[in-house]
Amino acid sequence: MPDCEAAFYVREELALGKGRLAAMEIEILPGGYVNLRPHYDTVIRVRRVTGYLSATVNFNDAKRAEMAAREGHI
Repeated sequence: MPDCEAAFYVREELALGKGRLAAMEIEILPGGYVNLRPHYDTVIRVRRVTGYLSATVNFNDAKRAEMAAREGHI
């Protein structure tokens, strides 16, 4: 399968918006059929920033910048 065709399948899966695509298995079947098995990242990161808990995918640009600027503590 050409890389451009594989990239097409990945783009189409991403357009469905089911979450963060971690990997995709592409199997070519007899007769020219293609079997796609997407694997999504099921870990949801939750952070406490300025007093409330929220999934990081819901953060706006300011919250993402605030999270990136935080110092880690051991």
